[in-house]
Amino acid sequence: QAPHCEHAFCNACITQWFSQQQTCPVDRSVVTVAHLRPVPRIMRNMLSKLQISCDNAVFGCTAVVRLDTLTAHLNDCEHNPKRPVTCEQGCG
Repeated sequence: QAPHCEHAFCNACITQWFSQQQTCPVDRSVVTVAHLRPVPRIMRNMLSKLQISCDNAVFGCTAVVRLDTLTAHLNDCEHNPKRPVTCEQGCG
């Protein structure tokens, strides 16, 4: 969260943004990584309860999971094209 304007961003998005420029993506006020603060706990709790469609929906997954369980679901999702497959022949 940017302390002066209080705009909030996910870590991955703001890190990518800061690789290009040191401003708030919303109002373009000057912000650096050192200025950023964690969002309030209530916001994290609210976000963790959001219902999110699986990233693999385009591959046929119909799961809708809470944001705080999305990563675990993606690792195990049977529709994940990058998921490691265990060989039935025992070769790996």
